[in-house]
This record gives sequence, structure tokens and C-alpha cells, in this order.
Amino acid sequence: MAKYLAAILLTLLCLSARAQTWEIGGNFGGAGYMGDLNQHNPFKFSGLGGGIFVKRNFNPYWGLKAAYNYSIIQGADSLSSNAQDRNRNLSFKTSMTEASLMGEFNFWSMCPLYQKICLRPIFLLELRLQNIPLKLPTRAKLMS
Repeated sequence: MAKYLAAILLTLLCLSARAQTWEIGGNFGGAGYMGDLNQHNPFKFSGLGGGIFVKRNFNPYWGLKAAYNYSIIQGADSLSSNAQDRNRNLSFKTSMTEASLMGEFNFWSMCPLYQKICLRPIFLLELRLQNIPLKLPTRAKLMS
């Protein structure tokens, strides 16, 4: 049964594959934030994030991309080098989800395969929905 399912799946993939018409992919990396528990370092990653996307190129100039991303961020005063922050002792951990729909216009046609470097200006228009649950920071331990 598994062989038949694999054969059907490969057949469907082959039938729908067209050069540069559909793009499917994903992303993975660090997630961070700027706020009370991270005021100075925009490149401080406090968690991981990842997502998936699918894009349809209607012609060499117009495309439409849908994406979904999920990440977790966290912060803790106990990790701070500042004594006042450590005494405050706040911490949090929360997840973020995001869904987006993006229209894309390429000012120049797609680059030929034989070019090694291809720079082209792109105009983007994006509609994004984010869900970030509001959780108040909590004290990691009781202060006396």
C-alpha cells in the first residue's frame, strides 16, 4: 500500500511541477524582541521560530505568497548583568503566530538560469495577522 501511495504522490508532483510557477519553502531561525527585559540588543535571540510558505508566480512580474510563522520568545531578569534588573526578577515566555498574504511585483523579468548574480527591484504589499497572547510578567521567586 505504501508503494502505491508513494507512486501516486510522485505522479501528482510531476504533473503539477512547472518551472518557476509555484514555490514552496520554509524558514527556521532565532526569534527575539525589544522590550523591558531586552532594552539594548536587537540581535539577542531568546527563542526559536519557523514557518512555511507557498508562492504562485502568475507571470515573470506578478506573484502572490501566503505564509505562516510560529515562534517562542522569552526573557528573564535573572539573566541580566544589571543588579537592579536582577532584583526586579521578572520573567515571561510566550508564543507568537503569524499568517500573511503578500502580493509581489517584479520590475524586471525573472533572471535567466545562466546568470550567477541577479539583482532586481521588487515592490511588496502585505496583509499580516499576528496573534501574540498578552501575558503579564511574573516574579521568578518571592522577594523578602
